[in-house]
Amino acid sequence: MIDHDALVAEIVELSTIPVIGPSDITIADYEREAHCGRHTAMGRLRKLVDEGVLDTAIKFDPHSRRQIRVWFKV
Repeated sequence: MIDHDALVAEIVELSTIPVIGPSDITIADYEREAHCGRHTAMGRLRKLVDEGVLDTAIKFDPHSRRQIRVWFKV
């Protein structure tokens, strides 16, 4: 049987991509909090990046075991 937690830990350790932290915002988080759709959420987040309030990066999510885009405060 595969130890999924150990596998994820190994991927995280070997990966050059940072792991998602507690202050990172995903597009789904923003949609849920702002009560808006994906298109509106993406536009608002892009505007905040342009204004220098947020930055964006691709990070590893150990829960879903995949890489996703997140936004974080600069």
